Amino acid sequence: MTVDLKLMVNGGQRHTPINEELSQQRQEVIYYRNRMNELQYEDYGRFDLRIAYKVQTKKVTQEWGVDIQNLTNRDNVFSRNYDVETNAYVTTNQTGILPIGLYRITF
Repeated sequence: MTVDLKLMVNGGQRHTPINEELSQQRQEVIYYRNRMNELQYEDYGRFDLRIAYKVQTKKVTQEWGVDIQNLTNRDNVFSRNYDVETNAYVTTNQTGILPIGLYRITF
């Protein structure tokens, strides 16, 4: 039986600021081209847990397990978009807790 715990920490993704005033006038998103990638989202972090059980014989190895990604259900920013109609930003987050079942057979 194996139990693995993984911590992943990265700096947040970079993005370009939006000229809100000009975007409102033109009713489309306008970026400050002279400020490319100036801003950065919050740092990305997550814990992953893996529990697996392996049975080995002379000809075949079988493994059963479960991977649970983002164990703490942290809200990591995927993107933030500007809505010109509401004059507000809409944030889309990465996946929350994600359990993944595993069965592997090796000959």
